[in-house]
Amino acid sequence: MGGTFGYMWLEEFSFVESLYMTIITVSTVGFQEIRQLSDPGRYFTMLLIITSFGTFAYAISSISKYFFTGTYARYLKKYKMEKKISKLENHVVICGFGSNGTEAVERLTRVDKELVIIEKDESKIDMIRNSKLFFVEGDATDEETLINAGIEKASALITSLPKDTDNVFVVLTARELNPNLEIVSRAAVDSSKAKLRIAGADFIIMPDKVGGARMAGFIISQNINRFLDKVSITDSSEKH
Repeated sequence: MGGTFGYMWLEEFSFVESLYMTIITVSTVGFQEIRQLSDPGRYFTMLLIITSFGTFAYAISSISKYFFTGTYARYLKKYKMEKKISKLENHVVICGFGSNGTEAVERLTRVDKELVIIEKDESKIDMIRNSKLFFVEGDATDEETLINAGIEKASALITSLPKDTDNVFVVLTARELNPNLEIVSRAAVDSSKAKLRIAGADFIIMPDKVGGARMAGFIISQNINRFLDKVSITDSSEKH
């Protein structure tokens, strides 16, 4: 627009004439001028040509970068994925792609369960992007993010975020958006279990306790096996 107003001011061209002069100058097509330019008009035209070269080069560089660095491909892939997610029904929404979320994804994919992952960590997003999994990049505590993941048509939700307060908020929001949703939530401390129940969680898992119980279980089972071995040896000796 600077070129248009420049010609209107220096040469007293009309708006249409000034716009025409600007376009043929910037595009360097060489069409005939409206009329003979004054010296200030010629200087302005030269300045406009020089500056337009830089603008044109920058535009070409930006467009080339957009297409050749994969930005366009990622945008197109994201658009197609969003269309597919919008058509999903009875799928599982998984909030958080940490250790618990990853394990949940692996188990569900083994039984061919459709799922959508919500994650905001860019490093984890890169891991998901390289797979064929559906995902939504964003904060799971944001209602719009849950909606984009198709929470209203999902059959279940697994929220395994690191902070219990975030899990409570996700459960509360998801339950409001989909009253029939089956919700499984992670909890780090006992005091969060009651809050998650009130928020609407159907099942609450405490990974640290489960892990500790499993580790203790190995010791107990080993002790039982040793005890049974000793009993077996003793019985065998008494028979002889």
